[in-house]
Amino acid sequence: MNTQQITRIVTSIEHSDGQKMNVRQVIEISTSHHRKMTNQMTDLSPYNVHEERSAIPIGWSHTRRHESAATLPPRIALKQSNIESIDEYLYDVSHPKSANYDKHWTAGEIARKFSPSEESISAVRN
Repeated sequence: MNTQQITRIVTSIEHSDGQKMNVRQVIEISTSHHRKMTNQMTDLSPYNVHEERSAIPIGWSHTRRHESAATLPPRIALKQSNIESIDEYLYDVSHPKSANYDKHWTAGEIARKFSPSEESISAVRN
């Protein structure tokens, strides 16, 4: 069942006060509550969420819970150093009139130039 099919469902659900709501209303209330909770949590944290899934992607299905022993790898993004000057470095090696033209960097040079600060890395590790 995809998202469009779910939104077409008009099965009634009875609220605790006896009021009947369709599934769309329940989803809207749930989503609104989730947004409020997320905003409150965001206010407490100095960190930014860059990616979040609020629904099951099209083509996927929720069939069971993850096994308790399963490993779920998290992704943590750290602020890169010198990112504001990346255009300057790219143009420097790609412009024919530049003294550094065609002097492409190694992966190590790129990592040293743009990797996160040691402070950022230790904040995650510790």
